[in-house]
Amino acid sequence: MNSAMATLSRRLRELRGRGLRDDSQQDHKIRVLYLNVTDCEYPRNRTLRKVLDSSQWNVIVIQRLSGVPYPLRCAAMFFQAMKQVRMNSVVIMSEFGNSYAWVSYLVARLSRSVHVVDGFIGMHETHVQDRGTYSNASLKGRVYSILDKVALHTSDLYLIDTLIRGRELSRRERFPDGRIMAVPVGAPEWATSTSVWERQPNRLRILYYGNFTRLHSVDTVIRALPLVRRNIGIEVLLIGDLKAAQPTMDLVSALGLGDCVTFNDLLPESELRTRIHQADVVLGVFGDSAKAKSVIANKVWQGLCCGRYVLTQRSIAFDEIEKFSAPLLRTVDAQDRESVAKALVDIALEPGLPVAEIEVTRRALIAYAREGQTAFAHRIEELQLSKFSAGMRG
Repeated sequence: MNSAMATLSRRLRELRGRGLRDDSQQDHKIRVLYLNVTDCEYPRNRTLRKVLDSSQWNVIVIQRLSGVPYPLRCAAMFFQAMKQVRMNSVVIMSEFGNSYAWVSYLVARLSRSVHVVDGFIGMHETHVQDRGTYSNASLKGRVYSILDKVALHTSDLYLIDTLIRGRELSRRERFPDGRIMAVPVGAPEWATSTSVWERQPNRLRILYYGNFTRLHSVDTVIRALPLVRRNIGIEVLLIGDLKAAQPTMDLVSALGLGDCVTFNDLLPESELRTRIHQADVVLGVFGDSAKAKSVIANKVWQGLCCGRYVLTQRSIAFDEIEKFSAPLLRTVDAQDRESVAKALVDIALEPGLPVAEIEVTRRALIAYAREGQTAFAHRIEELQLSKFSAGMRG
């Protein structure tokens, strides 16, 4: 440990001795460090990086080092960032990164940069509330809660995905509203509708893709399927990590649904559009956690923009997009099996929407998401200018 601390101290002295360049004098572009990216193709960071990848911003991605212990990963991230950062930059901690936000905070402080944390996937809500890997009272559970608080309270701007989650976080943590910003997830460019939607009378093709976890709770819909097939024919495709799917497979078998439910392992994103277009309805989120009842999941945006019905649990989070998505979005009480079954049967009996109406819905959703994403870029521009001006006065 002493050796590691000595190395860290030496590297800090070297960096200070060399000096950090000032973007205002050396570069025309403002440097943005995007730290701890686990997957450059994950929709969230890919979308936000694209928003920032303009003539004004120079976005540099620093990916998370895998296969090493947490302390070494943090040290590697810090040194990589300090090599790339410039005075008055913007340092963004990517999604899945709340446990590393203290590293990005340190980098931001040393370079007088704006510190942004994308906290729309928190540590405690993921590992304790959604996956149930640890209990709330366990040491890990408490540590995750502390790391989430550190990420929030060290940020100049904390990103979340829906307005309701932002308001609740501000209330719970007594954190200023102005430092929490809801930036919609939106849909990727590939999420477009088809020119033809071939519906089969009295038959419904149901698609689920995602994790087999408490957040998504696809088992809620599985339990309603015996009621559905009394009225219509069904074809169900469940896509996800098959290593975690055994409980759901057992449920399908116990309910005698093996002849109409198919499991498929994880697919590359490039194949999702085809799978969505082959379905009539995409399943959203049905969990009972606070997060499950306040998110608008990736698959919801993608299903709607591909012009398919989306069935998900009722939530005030959808107030944001209801006026754009009402023709295709169907919400239900996830705890009411009959309500879930009735919604699926009703969808099967509908003729579908005209292509022109689907396109209007898609464009409205894209415009709404883009408005929020553009506002994010403007907000960090304001923060960067404010911090730069304060530095000049100081």
